[in-house]
Amino acid sequence: MPHQLARSLGHLTFARRFLLESVDHYRTAAELAPTAAEAVHDLRNAAHGTFVSTTSGSDTFQLLLASAERAGTAGDGNAQAVALSRAVETACRYQVVRFPTESRHEQLRRLLDQASAAADPDDSTVAATLAIAAAWTARPETAAPDVALA
Repeated sequence: MPHQLARSLGHLTFARRFLLESVDHYRTAAELAPTAAEAVHDLRNAAHGTFVSTTSGSDTFQLLLASAERAGTAGDGNAQAVALSRAVETACRYQVVRFPTESRHEQLRRLLDQASAAADPDDSTVAATLAIAAAWTARPETAAPDVALA
């Protein structure tokens, strides 16, 4: 019951455009979630709230990574792949996301490889998010944007 209440408050506050408050409710819902799959859903909703309410991207990135981790725990490879792909896309779009231990491009490629390994290649939604992330991480000399468009 507490989980459902927190999630409902997240939905309500998001719909009423109290975006930062909705993120807090979704984070609470994730903490109270009875299953990892429910937490994945709540963390992704929190990431969506930060995406439209801030311009930093780092909160969105961290929430997507947390969602991917929980999806991996739940055994949902497609949800993990989508969250990781969106995290890569977010890191490329917002340059404030920092990677202290390795180069930005290496870290993003590692995350994208992890997403590809977790994904069902026959799922068109997952394939599309992977292609978009690949296009964002492509070096200018590659044809990844053309591949993503196809």
